[in-house]
Amino acid sequence: MHFGRSLHGDLELLGEAGLSPRDALHGARSRAARALHSDDLGRMAPGARANVLIVAGRPWQDIRDARNVRIVLKDGRVLVSEDET
Repeated sequence: MHFGRSLHGDLELLGEAGLSPRDALHGARSRAARALHSDDLGRMAPGARANVLIVAGRPWQDIRDARNVRIVLKDGRVLVSEDET
């Protein structure tokens, strides 16, 4: 699956500029939360919105693994799963 190609490219460029994969992912998540005026993004807890992106691999170690999208949940509903590809 190919989601957010420009975001993936941006994440990889941040790594080339010296950010760790973990810091690049954190920056992308917090920037999205600010853009959506939400402090709830990235939090998994009862009552929180179930917006989840599941990838194969360890993107916090190798940012290129963020390209391996397997499942996308929005408000607890599956929008995309690897079974659909």
